[in-house]
Parts: sequence; C-alpha cells; structure tokens
Amino acid sequence: MPKEQEKPKIEPKIAMVKPPPIDERERARRKAQKQLNQVKDELADLREVMDLTPLETKNLSGSVSADSHAERSLITSKVGVGSGGITSANMSRGFGTGAGSLTGHDTTAVNSGIVRSGLNARGPARPGGGGKAARSREEIELVFDRNKGRIYSLYARALRDNAELQGKLVLEFTIAPSGEVTMCRLISSELKDPELEKKIIALVRLFRFDPKDVDAVTTTKPIDFFPA
Repeated sequence: MPKEQEKPKIEPKIAMVKPPPIDERERARRKAQKQLNQVKDELADLREVMDLTPLETKNLSGSVSADSHAERSLITSKVGVGSGGITSANMSRGFGTGAGSLTGHDTTAVNSGIVRSGLNARGPARPGGGGKAARSREEIELVFDRNKGRIYSLYARALRDNAELQGKLVLEFTIAPSGEVTMCRLISSELKDPELEKKIIALVRLFRFDPKDVDAVTTTKPIDFFPA
C-alpha cells in the first residue's frame, strides 16, 4: 500500500491593515479648541471671583434666590439639632444671643437645590477680645447665601475634568470690623483638587460684610460638595 504523501502546509496570510491617515489639521484644530476652552474657563473663573458687590446684610430678608435647574448640589452642614434649632449652647464664641443674633429675627429658611448655608455649630468663632459685640451668625450665613451661586459655578467647572468630584471642605476665615475678610485658609478637604480649593479661598477672601463697631471674629465654615 503506497504511503500517502504529506500535503504541504499553507501558511495563512496576515492581512496588513493600515491605520487611516491622520488629519493633522483636524488634530491641530482639536488641540487649539481644547486650549481655547481652558482659557475661557479660567477667564470665567476670574470673573466669578472678581464680580463681587458689597452685601448689606441688613437689607436681606426672606429666602435667597438660587438656580433651581442646577444638576449638582452644594449642601453645607446643618446647624443645630433638635426642635430648638440654633441655641446659645450650640453657638460658637463670638455669636451672642442679643439683638444681633439669629434669635428673634424672622428669616425664611433657605432650601436651595444648589446650596444650603450654615456655619459649623461645633467650629470655634473667636472674637478679638476687645469686649465689643460680635457679628451675628445670621449675617455671616446671609453673605454665604448671597454668594452660593458663585461657589457653585467654580465647582461646576471643576466637574468637567472630574465628574466624580465630591467631598467636604472646611474653611477658617476672619472678618474685620471693616467687613473685609482678612484671612481665609483651608482646614481640611476631601476634594483633592488644589486648584478648586484655591479658587474658593480666593472667592471667600473677596466677601464683604457690613462695617460695624465689633471685634474681629474668626470662625469655620464646612461645605459639602456632592452629586444631586
């Protein structure tokens, strides 16, 4: 019986697929557009920080308006617990219970889709020690409520680069009798975004309060940033 001859093996041909040609003009256009968008964002951030008008807290009453269509939320920590709301036991030093305090004022609570302001009841507020009256908690909350849209704008732009950006940020700041914020620094942050933190600090430094014959006061402010 004749031996079968082995059939020659046919090596499969590997098709060489050439990548599509790169359109250098399109690549350059996209790169230029990206750089332009970054410049626009930086200019917008600068406008948000610089476009601040002095706030007269004595003229503010009722709720503070906010953009109800925001897709993200900034919610500040709640102030006070129980049915008593903010009590003198929960207040920090520097926020008295006299005529300038929150007690006795008919102020509508702020419940916004963007931000709900409130000072940290556990954080210290230290007067200058001159024995004068101090700024009320209400006044400080109103200023933050007035500027919550600007804080949100900075946060919203940062979300373009990091859609998962969230966490708590705690600031400490000092208000002079003139109403200027003379110091603002970062106490802690879960955001892990130094650029955003720096912009928020710069924004708070531009907040303006009514000039008053009071001691300088230092207090803390927690702000929680998280998806809606």
